[in-house]
Amino acid sequence: MAIKKSQLYSMLWESCNQLRGGMDASLYKNYVLVLLFVKYMSDRQKSGALKDFQIPKGCTFDDMFRLKRDAHIGEQIDMMLSKWATEFQLTGVLDKASFQDESNLGKGKDLVKTVGKLLNVFHYSGLDFSNNRAEDDDLIGDAYEYLMKNFAAESGKSKGQFYTPAEVSRLLSVLIGIDQEEKDYITIYDPTCGSGSLLLKAAAAYGPYEDEKDPSKNRVCEIFGQEKDIASVNMAKMNMYVHGVSDPVLANDDTLNAPYFHDGTTLKQFDYVVANPPFSLKSWRKAAHVNDIYERWGTVRTNRETGKPEIDIVMPPEKCGDYAFLLHILKSMKDGDGRGACILPHGVLFRGNAEADIRKWIVEHKFIEGIIGLPANLFFGTGIPACILLLDKRHTRARQGIFMIDAKEGFLKDGAKNRLREQDIKRILDAWQAKEEIPHYAHLATFEEIKKHKYNLNLSRYITPRDTEIHQDIDAHLHGGIPSADIDRLESLWSICPTLRQQLFAPMAKRDGFFTLRVPAEQVSESIVADSSYQRQADTYNSTIRNWLQTVRPEWLELASGCRPKQLIAQWSQSLQDTAARAHCLVDAYEVYDQLMRYWNETMQDDLFLIADNGWKAKGEAPQVVDKKAEKAKDEDDDSPKAMKVKDKFTYTELITDLLPVTILIDEYFAKEKKEIEEREAAREELLQMQATLMTEFEEDFDESFFDKQKFSKANLKKALAIAEKEKRDYMQAIIPHWKDWLKIDDSAAKIKKEINALIKQLTTAVMEKFAELTEADVKRLVVEKKWIPAIIDLCNSKMQDSLQAAVNDIVATHERYEHTLPELENALNEDRAKVQKWLEKMGYTL
Repeated sequence: MAIKKSQLYSMLWESCNQLRGGMDASLYKNYVLVLLFVKYMSDRQKSGALKDFQIPKGCTFDDMFRLKRDAHIGEQIDMMLSKWATEFQLTGVLDKASFQDESNLGKGKDLVKTVGKLLNVFHYSGLDFSNNRAEDDDLIGDAYEYLMKNFAAESGKSKGQFYTPAEVSRLLSVLIGIDQEEKDYITIYDPTCGSGSLLLKAAAAYGPYEDEKDPSKNRVCEIFGQEKDIASVNMAKMNMYVHGVSDPVLANDDTLNAPYFHDGTTLKQFDYVVANPPFSLKSWRKAAHVNDIYERWGTVRTNRETGKPEIDIVMPPEKCGDYAFLLHILKSMKDGDGRGACILPHGVLFRGNAEADIRKWIVEHKFIEGIIGLPANLFFGTGIPACILLLDKRHTRARQGIFMIDAKEGFLKDGAKNRLREQDIKRILDAWQAKEEIPHYAHLATFEEIKKHKYNLNLSRYITPRDTEIHQDIDAHLHGGIPSADIDRLESLWSICPTLRQQLFAPMAKRDGFFTLRVPAEQVSESIVADSSYQRQADTYNSTIRNWLQTVRPEWLELASGCRPKQLIAQWSQSLQDTAARAHCLVDAYEVYDQLMRYWNETMQDDLFLIADNGWKAKGEAPQVVDKKAEKAKDEDDDSPKAMKVKDKFTYTELITDLLPVTILIDEYFAKEKKEIEEREAAREELLQMQATLMTEFEEDFDESFFDKQKFSKANLKKALAIAEKEKRDYMQAIIPHWKDWLKIDDSAAKIKKEINALIKQLTTAVMEKFAELTEADVKRLVVEKKWIPAIIDLCNSKMQDSLQAAVNDIVATHERYEHTLPELENALNEDRAKVQKWLEKMGYTL
């Protein structure tokens, strides 16, 4: 059985559960990431895929696992990790977590048990990193990133500085244009690299070189990074190794005060620079001087016209390092064609004093190509909104302005943080690539505009926010009716369903421009569904999705080993978005796109990577059932790796498969047998309910004294019944028939249970035999037509239901806003006041 990403993530997070309660969440990574790294490297060496390093003898993961019951396990593992740290130059990370730390792992036997359980998680036979499943599937790298994200989220403190959310990293790497780069060799630099996620996403966007004329030709991407925190630097090295980057140049030092990449007084320059610096770093200036030797800021120059010295750039304020990082990035970009992207707090767009002077200098030199405003609360360690500054030293002479995108409203709340959805990322990228005006979202701010605003780049000055304020009509509140202006605000609904407005709202006879709701508020949903234009819209939407699925169906059926899943989903998702956009449906095209990407992330990508690695591989591939009891026993007793335990006896409901779910096969070939089992189970459940009812009705009469003070059971009930019939006690004669009824029902339920077991056994055998008979064509058809297509249809249909509910909510809210006039509310208030006064008078009180 191949391990899927979702299963891997769950398994790795289970390793964290072994540590909960004993230590702060911020320390988890010191143990879990280390073991993940050791397991990955050990598996790679075992398969011969580890080329650039050699694991010290006797220090593989298997060697560690053999120590699981050793009283000195912690000490032994620490010694092994010390050798690892030396070999991989990861001192301070691999050996940072002590596996003999009693304060974190417990004392004596508790420590041995905790470490043993942690090793068990990684010892699972399905967790084999010998080879990635497909050429462009970074299983271990994605798992590593998943863990870092969760560590940043769980730490609770300001520990998120080592991690940039994957969605933001991916967005930034595409915005900067690395995916369109045609050079055979590029350099990428991050001056505040943290755990290296931004660098890795940028390198991944550059991608492999594909030249049909010369397949041997390679693209080379060199990675450079600097980070002040040594633990983060070493974590970045680990991250690089597990992502297949064996030769990054990563330095540990203060980038602003002691930049590592330089040649004397000249900073090294790179093709691309990406960064997510610490926001508004205080007291950043130490060795750095006003007259910076690298000419990043405060540079003293001689004015050619006057011959007098002048400062070309102002020194960034010591209390806030945002512009210090930005100027360092600009200086590190290659003159003439360097590009950069930097994530900074929104304040850099509008703060005054020295920062305003620096901002003016940067704008006048036309180094900023674009600004993307992001939602608040995206980053760990801070909730403030941020922006992406896109920097470009190309075409500065021809640049007419700065393209701005205000994307602050596009996000999904995910626990305590916000997260960019697939549709949010796609909407930003599409707007950036098109560079066209989008009301309330995107705008090209000319340098003339910017100058008028005195170089204040606050996005709200250039992009008018969407009006979400609810406007109150005083006339309507006084005299009733719904103002036409309020109904007009639902124009996006009326334009798509043109007859719906008249269907729902009727003009008032004596009040021009005011309307009433034709139906009660609780019937609005039914009225919308019954409207002819809405029905046509629903039919159009459904046919659009189904027609697209039929268009890609032949391509899905032709998928084979060696296919490129990531390239394919990019093509399919764009095709679906374009198709939905042309249909002008009630559901936004980006929402439709998001549904496909949601299914891709949850299920379909695992399927395609399996196909890319092994083809459709199902003929003769028997489903398996993990024997959890055997697995648990293995964990407790075995010291050597073993294959996954498989049950000898099981039912069809326990079967596990990789690609084709058992439920789909049963629905396709054994629907009659499944229905028979369900009917028998329903009949048995009905009998059990009858038994429960008897027990409830005659609970007091089921006297425990007749069961020799034992718990109620069938055997004891028979014994009590025999005694009651033999002794012929008068007060028990009335209950005896109920006892007999209970026993008859129980016998009938037991008989049906036996029948069910026989049917299940037959069906299980039939399912196993059918799996062995399946052809590749059978598997393709079932996976494509019975798994993928129905799932995508259901997800897309759910968005149609969401749009319907949103329309209902808007219409009802508009109605309820003016449902009661002020005079009506005053009359009701007076009536209630009179009632209260009446009761007070009866009680002897007066107002």
